[in-house]
Amino acid sequence: MNLRMMSYLLALALSPASGALPDIPQPTVPECSLSAGGGQVDFGRSSPAQLRPTAGGMTPGVRRLMVSVSCTLAQEMRLRADGPASGAAFRWGEGGGTLRIHIERALLDGDDVQLARIIAGDSRTGDAVSRLQLRPGEGFVVLRHGAPARGRLLTLSLTLEPLLSGQESHPRQRVRTDGWLDLTLLP
Repeated sequence: MNLRMMSYLLALALSPASGALPDIPQPTVPECSLSAGGGQVDFGRSSPAQLRPTAGGMTPGVRRLMVSVSCTLAQEMRLRADGPASGAAFRWGEGGGTLRIHIERALLDGDDVQLARIIAGDSRTGDAVSRLQLRPGEGFVVLRHGAPARGRLLTLSLTLEPLLSGQESHPRQRVRTDGWLDLTLLP
């Protein structure tokens, strides 16, 4: 058998017969999951003597949390932060305490990216920054070279720091303080 005949038979063998193999539909809408390393951050018990002074009050310290969004297909990454509010910050406890939450670093598919606030639910965004303080009810978008970025894996490194007011930092009885953050991937 010559080379031309062998190539023809190989091509014929590798081509699917008409209607023999159905087309496998590809997903058009990405499926995404959001996860937080540990999911819960514990600041433990602190006496007033263990709290440290910082701008805005007394703090039991800073904790770190890794959050990731994984999608089956590349998509624009837009998220919203929700939780109990105290002005423009997250509430911490029942008194006047607040919880500062910052995104310290954002990686999209392994590359550093910037973030910008989504202004009033609109598609307009604020200034591009590499470190962003989260605020209750506000959204943010991931940017690459100043434009909304598409990707499959977003990794956020968050810092959380409770700030206790004067009264809260010197309670007369044991006080339980807590807060929460809910991140939602936006369409």
